[in-house]
Amino acid sequence: MSSASPLIAQAPYQEDDLRNSRREVLQVAYYRITADESGKLRNNNCDYTSFCGYFGNSLEWSRFEVEWEAARAKWGVPPIHMAKIYHPDEDERWSKIKQKWGKQWDRLRDDMLRDFYTVVFNAKVACVGAVVDAAHFRNMPDSAYKQAARDPIFLSEQEMIMAAIERAENTSSVAYPISLVIDDDPEFAMECYKLLNVLKGNFEKVKQRISGICFVNDDVYPGVQAADMIAYEARRWMVERKKYPDSKPSTMYRGLTHNLVNQPRLLTAAQLEELNGSMGASS
Repeated sequence: MSSASPLIAQAPYQEDDLRNSRREVLQVAYYRITADESGKLRNNNCDYTSFCGYFGNSLEWSRFEVEWEAARAKWGVPPIHMAKIYHPDEDERWSKIKQKWGKQWDRLRDDMLRDFYTVVFNAKVACVGAVVDAAHFRNMPDSAYKQAARDPIFLSEQEMIMAAIERAENTSSVAYPISLVIDDDPEFAMECYKLLNVLKGNFEKVKQRISGICFVNDDVYPGVQAADMIAYEARRWMVERKKYPDSKPSTMYRGLTHNLVNQPRLLTAAQLEELNGSMGASS
């Protein structure tokens, strides 16, 4: 009589296979910062500059990208770029979406954006970066702090990278490398690369942990599109607060910052003066 077939199928992975799979996961579990700007970083007429993004591990970024593209498929929209969405008549692709949605444009636009900032809210990534009162920074008298800070973009990039490294150190005892992924806007891409090398020269931990910088087309990188959202919305709120100091953060800003838990640093005129004074006192 033939032996009965087993009721439970043999596990597809043996112990060695599971161990090897675990090792492969660890090898790719490096961290990534995706970043973008809002406000012309080299325009002396721009009062505020925003350079923000998100920090997370590569496995979470893979999941995030699936969710983001699924939202785009649901709405049938071009890549997310906040300036184009709020000024659709200046962009060919978004003007077509506005025409398609017609009188419901405002409502459907807000509903669509809610889906995208919900993806961020549900993701295991954290906002990093800064919005700088660039006009006040330019008008500050020369000082040790201003020389060290160099300019608003350098200040924002330093805030972003240091915050990401601190999170990585708190997350794992293993010094996994961190890569920096930035929109390939020609206005500031190479400037970011130069300033990163300055940071590596000034801070050993930046040299050790930041393994590379990559400039990408934001149309195909959901993480950079998400960075555009927080850079735009953080700058918008900071501009609004200058006119209306009691202004509250929008629902979108709350979603993009996990209910204000992970916010970019808002370097107002008062905070810049405080930083300037603290460096002067310590020198």
